[in-house]
Amino acid sequence: MTLLSVRGLSAFYGSFQALFDVSLEAGEGETVAVIGANGAGKTTVLRTIAGVLPAPASAVRFDGAPVGGRSAHELVDRGVVLVPEGRRIFPSLSVEENLQVGAYRARSGRWTLARVYELFPVLGARRRQPGTNLSGGEQQMLAIGRGLMSNPRLLLVDEILQGLLLGGLYALFATGLSLIFGVMRIVNLAHGDLSILAAFLAVVAVEALGWNPFLVLILVVPLMAAVGYALQMLVLNRLLGRGILPPILVTFGLSIIIQNALLETFSADSRRLNPGGIETASLSLGSGLAIGWFPFITLVVAVLILVGLQLVISRMSVGRAFRATSDDQETAELMGIDNRQLYGAAMALSLGIVAVAGVFLGIRTTFTFSSGPDRLLFAFEAVIIGGMGSLWGTLVGGALLGIAQTVGAKLSPGWGILTGHLVFLAVLLLRPHGLFARARRVA
Repeated sequence: MTLLSVRGLSAFYGSFQALFDVSLEAGEGETVAVIGANGAGKTTVLRTIAGVLPAPASAVRFDGAPVGGRSAHELVDRGVVLVPEGRRIFPSLSVEENLQVGAYRARSGRWTLARVYELFPVLGARRRQPGTNLSGGEQQMLAIGRGLMSNPRLLLVDEILQGLLLGGLYALFATGLSLIFGVMRIVNLAHGDLSILAAFLAVVAVEALGWNPFLVLILVVPLMAAVGYALQMLVLNRLLGRGILPPILVTFGLSIIIQNALLETFSADSRRLNPGGIETASLSLGSGLAIGWFPFITLVVAVLILVGLQLVISRMSVGRAFRATSDDQETAELMGIDNRQLYGAAMALSLGIVAVAGVFLGIRTTFTFSSGPDRLLFAFEAVIIGGMGSLWGTLVGGALLGIAQTVGAKLSPGWGILTGHLVFLAVLLLRPHGLFARARRVA
């Protein structure tokens, strides 16, 4: 039996159209996951179904009756309940009072305080405490429990976990920059454009060989590493010791050259890599929650690369040479370190990581010849938020940036990127050296 039917749903924030012709169905007792990129409209879909945003009556049908455009409290009476993104715990109420507010409409059903405490024992143990005193995970339990107290027939759960997973992609972009900018103190303004170059190389390889985009990484990663080594040895090494401005000007010029070369070669049309459906597949977490497989894989790959790079930097002789050269180039040379070869190896390693980020970007979303500067900006922000020289700080910075953008997009579609920039600005004002910076060292 179809419990919820959405047909041709469009939604607006003022004059801005956030949804275009969305359709979905959910049967009685069925779990349905809505998966999409940051800002794609997932939260808007749920808010519209729940009556927060207006909709034509016929666009949303619940239990066979048209309910589009009805107010949220009317829909709660019918059994449609939304657990909002960000938990939205009432700060002046205790845990138990938050749960009791969920039962305000007094719908009959099996969910009671006792049953919620049985499902989430920690809530029972802390029921007299203010709801905002709970940890993030406990607050999520409280938000879900509050929704269940309404005894819903349809429970809509909006999560920000995708924001954390988006941070995995940003961390991939930022890791290579963290090595070059944060550890080796080289400014590379072409970082983002080189990642887009890697994505276009992956497109060429996929079209020529018919391989899966994940498989072409075995070609694109070493190719980009070779490009990085050649770039450093033939161009950037000539600028060593001349101050910070020459590398900025040269890499800025390189950025323009790459963009124009990509435009001439591939045109202005957007491209995307097709991995065979994994980008839309979901992973069930239980309790009706699910995340996308591909964002999860991206986060895992980012963590693995960071672990590997951390081991290289902290445990291997080349890593000690990286750090010594970053601290004092002249003294490192006196110790027998060939800093030019070392910088070449660092740039090769950086662009190898950038290649992975570029291919993953191409799988996640469309890209064009001009997509590079945004990638550079997000990578730079993640490095600064985490702290220059801190590899794990890079992961945290990427995660914070992803969550901020996701939360901002929930408030208004135009606020996503802006919210990330505001978090970056706040960190610069409050902790100018970043959250985990350690002077001239890798965290």
